[in-house]
Amino acid sequence: MLFSIFRALLGKNMLKALSSEYLDLSKGLKLGLQKMNKSTPFEKRIIIFWLLGPLILLIERDPADLWLTSIGIFFLIKCLIDKHWSWAQQLWFKFAVILWLVSLLSALLSPTPIFSLWQGFGWIRFPIYAAAAQVWLGKDRDIRILMFIMMLIGTIIMCLILSAELIYYNFIWINPNPDILPSHRLSWPYGDKIPGSYLSKAMLQTFCVLVALTVSIKNRGAIWFFFISSYTLGIAFLTGERINFIARTCAGVLGALFWKPIKSRLLIFLVLFITIIGTIVGNNALLLDRYSTDFVDKINFT
Repeated sequence: MLFSIFRALLGKNMLKALSSEYLDLSKGLKLGLQKMNKSTPFEKRIIIFWLLGPLILLIERDPADLWLTSIGIFFLIKCLIDKHWSWAQQLWFKFAVILWLVSLLSALLSPTPIFSLWQGFGWIRFPIYAAAAQVWLGKDRDIRILMFIMMLIGTIIMCLILSAELIYYNFIWINPNPDILPSHRLSWPYGDKIPGSYLSKAMLQTFCVLVALTVSIKNRGAIWFFFISSYTLGIAFLTGERINFIARTCAGVLGALFWKPIKSRLLIFLVLFITIIGTIVGNNALLLDRYSTDFVDKINFT
């Protein structure tokens, strides 16, 4: 089933075009599926469930929370049965637990202790999920490549949805009240103005890898990586979500600088992308104002 999803959404030729000396998606897909099929029936089902995460995240927040929490619970049950808790001795996890405990104490001292405590208590599911991905579900490189492909598919689907919204409101939709301008922020597919969080938070790792490969690999696949990374970053910009766009941009810069960049390629990438963004804002007064004057006016310097 997963193989059919990969082939249908990306295609064999696309996987080959996106492969490089650092990341062979075509080979990783084949080996990852073989390793998954050789695992126990339970682990195979839970890996499939894990790989479907980027598509579940596309649905809404509640299914996404259920997905993430379920993986954490399965992981803790497995650790309890296998008596495997060495992962909890890692320094990053210890600091995560300390941060969690401090947040619970802060919640108790807040004006709304019950609500804050309930919200803070559930935060522990995130480091537990990270540990599950690290030492269990994603410990194999080829399985991680499967997850990368799924995240790439999810990113492209979200960008296509937002592109459809742009086309609809710019070329199809007829404004029933010309005195009221349409919103300068995108809202599909959720109906609220937060689709940029999916691109800039949940799928941020994929973007960093795409940018790093754009400026480092020497084959023609760099063109594809440049196109996809620029397209997804441009869509993040067009959502109108300034903080998400800034976070995605800064992460992309770090990805470009710290993975063996070819200086000429890096310069070309920056010039081309700045040109793209400049063209967009030059033809959209609302976005230009939102990312410049309006943004500065709302910064509290006091």
